[in-house]
Amino acid sequence: SAVTYQGALFNINPGNGWLITALAFNGANYPGYNGFTGNTLYNPGSIQGIGAGQPGAINQGSNGTAALGASYYTPDNLYNIRAWAYQFDNYASLAYADSSLKLPIDKGTNTYFTMALQGGTEWGNSTNAITNAGLGNINSNFAGAQAAFNYDWFNLTVGYENAWGPSDAYGNGAIVSPFTYNENVDPMFANNWMTSLVQQASAGQMYLITTTFSFLDHTLSIAPAYSQVLNTAAAAPLTEFDLVMNYKVKQIPGLKFFAVYAYQWIDQFTSQTGTTAPQTNNWTTLFMTE
Repeated sequence: SAVTYQGALFNINPGNGWLITALAFNGANYPGYNGFTGNTLYNPGSIQGIGAGQPGAINQGSNGTAALGASYYTPDNLYNIRAWAYQFDNYASLAYADSSLKLPIDKGTNTYFTMALQGGTEWGNSTNAITNAGLGNINSNFAGAQAAFNYDWFNLTVGYENAWGPSDAYGNGAIVSPFTYNENVDPMFANNWMTSLVQQASAGQMYLITTTFSFLDHTLSIAPAYSQVLNTAAAAPLTEFDLVMNYKVKQIPGLKFFAVYAYQWIDQFTSQTGTTAPQTNNWTTLFMTE
């Protein structure tokens, strides 16, 4: 994430596989800005600003976020379950849970299947920046599923996400996330480099297929990914292809290289009114070292 937060985080480990986490922060710092601010990623004064297609600016910020989470892992780490509750000041309240099950096949080749489910619901606070901007009530439900197969140097993961809500809701049931909007770092099973259902600011469905290849004693990984968003606000699917590469230099501990190329497009389509829209596309590249 490109955002730095000001706050506190506490972990309590009561044992027997349980971990309790509480966090709270009262400001965020965005690249190019000095100090911490109450602006969110929906505000025009942040690095992202308002989402495309929204009818008006969201000018109200937030005093921060408070959250409480609990997780449980079995001693063999083959099963886990997590639950979180969030309170986004001046925006929404959110409850979320996920669970995964690992099915080992061959320990010698690190071969296993993984299955996971997640779900959550979100509702608007009594007064909030979205409703005050005339964009509708915050009222969303979401659910997802994920399946993965791993064999030593190869991994295949398929993820699916669905978000829905009533017709009078913001984005027909869009998920609101004030401090991660457009960052695509939310724990959703279908998040690609350039888009997610949170970033789309609309209800809809998204699926993601990722393959990861590991080389050079697992120091180099290459991960092509393909995703598609069936957005209730769009007349045609949004498709994306990513290529992500990571390289860890064994001879220099701590030195890593990261690169990504992402290409996104919407095919030409004709609306119900007979208006034809041409194909549009976007792309981005990034190279980092640390």
